[in-house]
This record gives sequence, C-alpha cells and structure tokens, in this order.
Amino acid sequence: MRPEKMECPKPKPPKVVVPRCPSCRQRLDDPTLRFFAGDPDSALSEVEVLTTEKLSIFDSNCSGFESYDNLPQHKLTCFSVYDRNLHLCSFDCGLVENNVELYLSGVVKPIYDECSSTDGGFPAKKLGPINSWWTMGFDGGEKALVGLTTGN
Repeated sequence: MRPEKMECPKPKPPKVVVPRCPSCRQRLDDPTLRFFAGDPDSALSEVEVLTTEKLSIFDSNCSGFESYDNLPQHKLTCFSVYDRNLHLCSFDCGLVENNVELYLSGVVKPIYDECSSTDGGFPAKKLGPINSWWTMGFDGGEKALVGLTTGN
C-alpha cells in the first residue's frame, strides 16, 4: 500500500487593509478623493452670519423668534460640504444620520433672494456641523430645494 499524499495548505494571501478616513469612511487611496480648497479670507463664522443685519428678515426687537418654527432661514449658494479632515462629502449618503460631523462653507444670502449668484451674499466658513437635511419641491414645483439644519 502506498502512503497517502499529504497536501500542504495553500498560504492565504495577506489581507489588504484599505486605508479609510475615520470620519467619512472614504478610501484615502482613491484618486477621486477631493479636498475642500479653503475659505476666502473675508469669510464670516456662523455666528457672524446669523447676526448680519442685512440677512435678517426679523425686526430689531427679535420678534419672530417665539418658537423653533421661526428659526432663521437663509439661502446658501456655491457651497461645499466637508468633514473634519476637509474631505468633500455627500450629505445624503447616511453620514449625517450616523452622527458624522459635516460642515458647510459657501455664500449666504437672504432667503427671499431668487438669484443663485454670489452677488449680494456673505462668504461663510465652517457652518455646522449639519444636524439634519431635507428636500422639498419634487412634487412638480419649479425648483427642488435642499434644506440643511445646523445647531446655531
């Protein structure tokens, strides 16, 4: 009788660990990963934007703030959404819902301004973090709107 031939187990290839951002979980080796370019020097903080008189639709004695339904609303145009590592991110892919801190930078305009250009707006930096987002206007309206809510 011939002895049975023993097969050596094939070595498993080493597990490749893909480096990912700890915040947004994007692959760090992805050539399409984009970074936020930075704010202009004239950009205002969120508190400065919220207290800019030209953006307020409420009068100086603060009437209109009787409930949370009357929180200030502004138009944001030419904006970027990014994480704490300055990776540009989508806000609609579950990051906000999973409590990943995402921030906005862009040009803030009065809510009633219909023009999407940056004219008449105020550059704003690091608005947020974003607490929630929502959409409206997909039911036949002329424009689809996206709303982003921050803590301030």
